[in-house]
Amino acid sequence: MADAWAIFYLSAGPTADQAARGGTMPREELEHIVLPFITRAIGLR
Repeated sequence: MADAWAIFYLSAGPTADQAARGGTMPREELEHIVLPFITRAIGLR
């Protein structure tokens, strides 16, 4: 459960920023920034 919360918080910040800015960053770029943190948080790296 702790991993799920960590992933939520790692992705919620940038996602909320994108919503507030009107989605100026392409989804691929956002994923490129966030996914490495998520893979480390759940122990895939």
